[in-house]
Amino acid sequence: MTKKDEAEFLIESVLADNVMSRIVRDDPMCSIKRREQKLLEVLGLNAGYVYNMEATNLLVQLYIADGRHENAISYFEKLASFATENDLILAADLAANACASLKLYKIGIHIYELALLKFKHPKLMNGISYFYGKTRQYDLALQYSKMAVEAEPKNPFFLNDYGYTLFKMGRLEEARSAYEKGAGLKSDYELIRNNLKECETAIIKRNNQKITAGGTYR
Repeated sequence: MTKKDEAEFLIESVLADNVMSRIVRDDPMCSIKRREQKLLEVLGLNAGYVYNMEATNLLVQLYIADGRHENAISYFEKLASFATENDLILAADLAANACASLKLYKIGIHIYELALLKFKHPKLMNGISYFYGKTRQYDLALQYSKMAVEAEPKNPFFLNDYGYTLFKMGRLEEARSAYEKGAGLKSDYELIRNNLKECETAIIKRNNQKITAGGTYR
């Protein structure tokens, strides 16, 4: 068996263990420690970029799920040192999704910070914006979201996230404008249409409150 064959076998075994661990809990045959050992063994084989990339990716996600955040950051930093741009974006998104599901927003920020040190890609900018928003650092969220939109002004997903940050900051007219642009680019994007309706409702409510507070118009 070649190194590549062995690495592929071990990775497939870990993926199977991941599935089994969700079905049969506390099974020692697919424990976190066992999966970790297999992935470290793959890295020890040094069978090539593809296998090193996948093993490191899986280790990062495993460490996030297991609460070993320093290990997760350390291995993501290693991954960022050799990953291609597209692979790093995917790895950051996978790690970030794992963080988001556990509400580990500060770890998500750190993941994207490391990725952005390597590549200033708009997807990474939009990603870190989401996590800054979750930690209520809206100024930073807006800064990165705006950069993402400026880089890809016809990306409806970026426009939705930009609009949502503006909405959370109370800048309702600007949020509505971003939502309208995004909805115009992708008419079947239900989330942005719902966000636009919510924003319009908030504008009407605010304007009615102003009228009530200031009396009636002449």
